[in-house]
Amino acid sequence: MDLVLPALIALVLSYVLVPVMLKLAKKYNFYDYPNERKVHKEVKPYLGGGAIFLAFTISSLIFLPLDNKILILLSGGTFYFVLGLIDDKFDIPAKLKLVLELLVTTAVVWLGMRHGLLLKNPFGGIAYNSVFIWFSIPFSVLWIVGIANAVNLIDGLDALAAGVIFIACIALSIASIINPAIVLSPFILILMGSIAGFIRYNLYPSKIIMGDSGSLFLGYTIAIISLGSFASNDRSIFLSLIPPAMALFVPILDILMAIIRRGRNGNKIFSPDKGHFHHLLLSRGISHPKAVRIIWGLSAGFGAVSLVLSELIYKQVYLALALLAIVIVWAIYSAASFGLLAKTTKSDSLSQAAASKDGNGIPRAQ
Repeated sequence: MDLVLPALIALVLSYVLVPVMLKLAKKYNFYDYPNERKVHKEVKPYLGGGAIFLAFTISSLIFLPLDNKILILLSGGTFYFVLGLIDDKFDIPAKLKLVLELLVTTAVVWLGMRHGLLLKNPFGGIAYNSVFIWFSIPFSVLWIVGIANAVNLIDGLDALAAGVIFIACIALSIASIINPAIVLSPFILILMGSIAGFIRYNLYPSKIIMGDSGSLFLGYTIAIISLGSFASNDRSIFLSLIPPAMALFVPILDILMAIIRRGRNGNKIFSPDKGHFHHLLLSRGISHPKAVRIIWGLSAGFGAVSLVLSELIYKQVYLALALLAIVIVWAIYSAASFGLLAKTTKSDSLSQAAASKDGNGIPRAQ
């Protein structure tokens, strides 16, 4: 009950705050306008992420001990939310946004390791007194920044990103029961409640979208929670992160395929395109709601694999790594066959470039 109540309060807060965000979006003109690279055809209010952020923050401050750990985690979440909010309104250049993310996340990780939010050594006992321990900060920073932006990139259909993260939260919660090295974080349940209250308004056809503020906050939060859920250094977090990485494999694979695809097409990494998985589903005549359900189903499937890996990592690490390799090879082959690495024509590239305001920003695909 101690863990359930904060989640329920977060759900209620999020549900109640969405109408407030709708009014604020109208008052301050926080709207996302359709263009060639966006799926929605109507003007959509942006501030749904504010309901998730406020519900999570308020519930955490009310029910959890007010110590350095919670202040560090919430400070990082506030940065990602505000950064996304500013980007929603003014379109921050992608390179500047990435630099800010790396700098602030480095500070969050360093402080988190000093105050016990994160373990100082993510590589387990093999890394003590070795050069590998010096990679702990960049390893953690890249994990958080990478997941935050991966979630941001898949936020292209109504309730897609929210549903994927909710499914990942379920998988991570069950993994804490299977794997004794993982602690059930109260933050994960509060995050689930915050998403559950919002998603009612975000289902197709959505009344509001979360915007970059919401997707970056969700990505940051699930990433740092997964890093901070380990009880000791007895097991390598590098290995123990395999299950949460598998639970989040849909956004991870999508961003990796986007980087490779853009490189093959001679485009900048940050150049927007319409080659993401949800775009390809729609281009094949699949309806908006069905495309979301397909990706949710894939996320649930990878989440189930993550639970198998949670069990095997603790007992049969080599078998777990073999299963991981098989799943990754199958996923990459399937993604490439589906068209996620396809080259675009010159006309496609020109139309996508024209649709982007700054020409090099990390796209808000929705």
